[in-house]
Amino acid sequence: MQISVDCEPEHAHRNLGKILALIEAGQLSQRQKDLAGQIFTRLAEAEAKVHGTTIEKVHFHEVGAADSIADIVGAAVGFDLLGVDHIVASPVPTAG
Repeated sequence: MQISVDCEPEHAHRNLGKILALIEAGQLSQRQKDLAGQIFTRLAEAEAKVHGTTIEKVHFHEVGAADSIADIVGAAVGFDLLGVDHIVASPVPTAG
């Protein structure tokens, strides 16, 4: 399977609400929409914590661009199609 994403070049900074609205408007299953929304919400929570603000005030830069949205939503669709219901990841070693 191959998927092609076509969009105009942009420099948009989107907030969580705008991204969730884009996801909701997409032609996805409800499970795919829910998972993609959960991923973006988790990213917003991390950004808010790092910057000492709320998730409503977080503006995504790179992650809010169309190609990044396509990557994350595509991962959610893939997890759904593969029947993945649990993912485990260990911390990334940063020194040694």
